Amino acid sequence: MSAVALEIGLGVALFTAIMLILVLVILIARCRLVETGTVPVMVNGERELRMPVGIKLMYGLAVLSYSWHPPVAVAALAASAGCRS
Repeated sequence: MSAVALEIGLGVALFTAIMLILVLVILIARCRLVETGTVPVMVNGERELRMPVGIKLMYGLAVLSYSWHPPVAVAALAASAGCRS
């Protein structure tokens, strides 16, 4: 085996080892630092919803069939009232 092939092989092996170590560090940190489960969300002080951690609020409201005004409807109402965005 030539010195060039050995050097390339060791470089690939070292790069792969470093990438695997970094991935493991990220997975361990995510496991320990990111909350899991559900959290309560109070909507307009009248309705409490339980949503998974990390979900976007508008998506969660849509999935839970809560009545909300999409941004297009709000912009249309504002335009009809003479407001500028």
